[in-house]
Amino acid sequence: MLIDVEGWRKQKEEELKKSAESWGKQVLESGKEIALEPQSPWQRRIVHMVISEMEGVESESAGEGRDRHIIIKIKNHPSASLRTRKSKVETEEPDAENKEG
Repeated sequence: MLIDVEGWRKQKEEELKKSAESWGKQVLESGKEIALEPQSPWQRRIVHMVISEMEGVESESAGEGRDRHIIIKIKNHPSASLRTRKSKVETEEPDAENKEG
């Protein structure tokens, strides 16, 4: 059950949507990613939805538990792709069948 006292949650959602748009524009203008402060799951969901509707930027969640936060960055930024590929390569275990030796 969700109780919205005098429209508090609805007001917070609207404020968060405006902030998310502003953060997205800031990333587009500066070309630098932004790491937001930790947020609750419902707040992160709203930010992800707003950013997903914007051209040229994307968002991802990072961290664990209470430290979970959003990073907003330029979409398909080469360094982001390189970081993702590098971390995947470093963490993958070679198949026993494919080992040379």
